Amino acid sequence: MPKKIEIKPHHFPTPLVWLMRLTVGAVFILSGLSKILDPWGFIYKIEEYLSVWGWDVPRTIVLTGALCLSAFEFVTGCLLATGCYRRVVPRLMLALMSFMLPLTLYIWIKDPVDDCGCFGELLVLSNFWTFAKNLVITAMLVALLIYNKKAAGLYHSALQWIVGITLALYIGAVGLLSYLVQPLVDFRPYPEGHPIAEAGDEDYDDIVFVYEKDGREYEFGMDALPEDDTYTFIGRKGDSHGEARLAVYDPDTEEDVTEDVLKEEGPQLLLVMSEPARADLSDTYVINELYESLKDRGCDMIALIAAGPERIGEWQNLSMAEYPCYMADDTQLKELVRGIMSMVYLEDGIIMWKRTISSIDLKAVEKVTSGESDVIELRFDGGRAFKSLTLTLISILSAIWLMQSIYGVWAKRKALATMRGTNGKKRQD
Repeated sequence: MPKKIEIKPHHFPTPLVWLMRLTVGAVFILSGLSKILDPWGFIYKIEEYLSVWGWDVPRTIVLTGALCLSAFEFVTGCLLATGCYRRVVPRLMLALMSFMLPLTLYIWIKDPVDDCGCFGELLVLSNFWTFAKNLVITAMLVALLIYNKKAAGLYHSALQWIVGITLALYIGAVGLLSYLVQPLVDFRPYPEGHPIAEAGDEDYDDIVFVYEKDGREYEFGMDALPEDDTYTFIGRKGDSHGEARLAVYDPDTEEDVTEDVLKEEGPQLLLVMSEPARADLSDTYVINELYESLKDRGCDMIALIAAGPERIGEWQNLSMAEYPCYMADDTQLKELVRGIMSMVYLEDGIIMWKRTISSIDLKAVEKVTSGESDVIELRFDGGRAFKSLTLTLISILSAIWLMQSIYGVWAKRKALATMRGTNGKKRQD
């Protein structure tokens, strides 16, 4: 009888190990980076899950979980792709997949949300393909759990902790800037440099208008809007065939006044409040100062608030707002700009910059209000910041690998010279 061939771990092809490392690592890197570049979007997705399950979790806990999970995926993905911590990393990834695989199976079967949000706004997968992707990733991780340690990594074991800390500092900086200011890379329908009016096409047949009465919410189509004054308009839901254009409504008449209030010529500053219940009144100083200063220079300013007429009236009274306030859908406002209270600056209808109010430096505001600088100078270049951080990361990791390689060559030559000297001495003896 022919001998049975036994495949041992050291017989597993090294190129195949590297292929699985790079494949799984790339998926984790893309998943973590796409979510931490837009932490607000990931927060909204988590809260969508929680609302489906009827769980009320504080925003701070959701934020912490969103940042930690995104950073974990990115760091472990990079460590796996470079062959660092060959025993620990596959186990950590499998621990995560032991939770994510059943979750995505449940989402595929029950379909509680449209998509899982695994890659944020960058790439939207159906619930089935999300589960299939996780199934393949889990199978590869099981194989790596056995064979990963048989192939060497890029970095020496003594230097791997430096690589891990560098990756953690990088992704932490990206996440904090994206949360506090705006996403450093914008995958949404309203990026800087594009006309605000060209984000989507209106399709009233698929628009649902949401009203409130006696503490309950009701949804109506365009042809069946309530004429009863006891209904209070709250917002609307966009069409399912694409992103509907930003629509603005007068809080008194509830009529669409988008074309009247969003200017196509000249400068305009938009105060956007997607979650007015969470708004901080301490930010009204910056808002009111900018309004008083810019109106004298011909710069128009309006507020877009995701609320009904009563809530808007309360905001105007509490903040002493003299600028006009309008209603808009909270989903569309969250697509336009991230943050509870943010600003969007337009020139001739083109989005020039957008950022949260809390991220605007008071000294910069004082320069604008005093006329020393223009409002365009309040812009934060997120793309440039992301490139700088990424180039710094690549430079540090490359420098570590290069120094390690140079030291390795030097150590080998020294060992060889020592060996030759020892052999020569023995021959003389």
